[in-house]
Amino acid sequence: MWQFTWHFKNTPILNEANTTLADFPDFNLAPTNNVEALGNLTNFLMDRGDYRSSLYMNEIAAKFDKLEDQKAFALRLIIHYCGDIH
Repeated sequence: MWQFTWHFKNTPILNEANTTLADFPDFNLAPTNNVEALGNLTNFLMDRGDYRSSLYMNEIAAKFDKLEDQKAFALRLIIHYCGDIH
């Protein structure tokens, strides 16, 4: 469950007029989410952009020694997160 917070972007529902995040003082936005994760994972698979220093890629590299395993896991997460979003 080390990538649990990567699955979603949790924010309060602001469905009342003039409601803002300031109305939820106990809410803290997680430093990771699926939008950022998807960008880093796709950049990794396509070898573009600055993904190497990201938390996401550092975590994956720490869990999987082989590049092939890192890529397989990244692809699995992309499929999973796209399904979650859908």
